[in-house]
Amino acid sequence: MENTRTKGRGSGSMYVALLLTALDDWNEDLSDDALIEYVLACREEMLGALPRRGEGTYSALASEIAYDRALIKLCKAHDLEVVAANFAHPKEERAHLEFELGAAGYDLNSLARRRRNLTFRRISVVGVDHESRSKDRRFSSIAHMQFV
Repeated sequence: MENTRTKGRGSGSMYVALLLTALDDWNEDLSDDALIEYVLACREEMLGALPRRGEGTYSALASEIAYDRALIKLCKAHDLEVVAANFAHPKEERAHLEFELGAAGYDLNSLARRRRNLTFRRISVVGVDHESRSKDRRFSSIAHMQFV
């Protein structure tokens, strides 16, 4: 990462400060495959952690920090330049790094789809009440889903 001490800590962004602390705490030495799997797991967690109305945002923030930390580690493992201060705008920097990884042959969207397809090979729907289906609540009639 490009000079995190001068370009990150002095950015004035609380998000950058939290991210740099999380990076400082990273002491894992993962293989490339394990790191990619970790990035995909963190990404899935982040995308599913949007706070609901009336809930706190701490878990969503923690998920974003975990994903960005993993994303940075993956970029560094593939010699892609990362500037900590750019995370003052995390969504934009995240999209930029995901694009750079895609150009380097690591399309996270495709990898995530492949991972989901391997995980959820077969979905069987049990207990569907077809009479109660409505246009507004098209999934409310599914009583139970089994993932095998």
